[in-house]
Amino acid sequence: MDGFEAVTDKHTKQIESLTSQIEVKNEEISKFNEDLKDLRRQNNDLKITVDSKDEEIEALKDKINKLESEKKALQTALRDVKGELEAVRKEAVVLKGENLSLKGKMEQLESEKEVLERNLKSVEGQLNDVRQEVVELKNENSKSRKRNAALDLNVKKLSNRVDEMTRTLEETTRDNSNLKKEVKNLREAALQGMSFMPSSFLADPVEKASLNLGELCRRIPAMMYRKVLPNSPFDDKKSYKVKYMLEDIEELEDEREKTEARKRWQALQQTLNWRKTRHTRAMKSIQDNRNDIAHPDIDEEQLVESVEVMKQRGNLTGYCRPEIVKELIEMWKLLSK
Repeated sequence: MDGFEAVTDKHTKQIESLTSQIEVKNEEISKFNEDLKDLRRQNNDLKITVDSKDEEIEALKDKINKLESEKKALQTALRDVKGELEAVRKEAVVLKGENLSLKGKMEQLESEKEVLERNLKSVEGQLNDVRQEVVELKNENSKSRKRNAALDLNVKKLSNRVDEMTRTLEETTRDNSNLKKEVKNLREAALQGMSFMPSSFLADPVEKASLNLGELCRRIPAMMYRKVLPNSPFDDKKSYKVKYMLEDIEELEDEREKTEARKRWQALQQTLNWRKTRHTRAMKSIQDNRNDIAHPDIDEEQLVESVEVMKQRGNLTGYCRPEIVKELIEMWKLLSK
């Protein structure tokens, strides 16, 4: 029995000791549980704080990005401002130079102004002198008018005398023209019997040459007329002139025919190399100087020989120089084709 009790006591003590240890452990576990709860509360608080901090961090990141963008924009603006500042500095240098130039011009203008003011004073003095002179001239003009009235009366008297003399001159000219016509008619009547003779029988070679060239100048306008106005009546015995042809063109009633005639005249002028003043005056001069006693037959050989004869005698001068007459011969040859 003692042995059993001893064992029982031993186990009881062990149980009590273990129980005591268990209680201690329970207390420690309870304390640890309290500490764990406290840590969990702290952990939850820390999580909330961390989440809040994360949000703050994200907000800060966004703000940083925004600030970076603004920084870049500001840097770009800064570069632009620096560029503008440099341009303004350069412009300021230019303006400074221009300002100095303007100051020089201003000084020059001031100097010119002083000169102009001096000149103005001088001109004003001269103007006063001129005004005084004008007054004197007006007085003199009044006197001149009276003298002019007397002169006008004399001029009218002289004009009347001039008119009388002009009328007398015109009458004398008409009488002279009539006498010339009578002489021409008498000459034609006297030489009518010899008009059948060929020009080669004329005694004076100059007279023969003059007749040939005169006939050339008579035929050229007539041949022009027939080419430009082929449908108009034509008479070999009539005297044709270029101005008559131009007048007849303008008097055509058919506008189409008038236009065609004008075109033919333009083309003919180019073909003949026609120079109105040069050739018209040459033909008139030749016709005025010839003896209007016949209209001989002519050929190129006679015409060339006539030019040489007239040239040697010194009869081809002025409007009918040899080179111009040769141009007329070429026209005659073209028109004869």
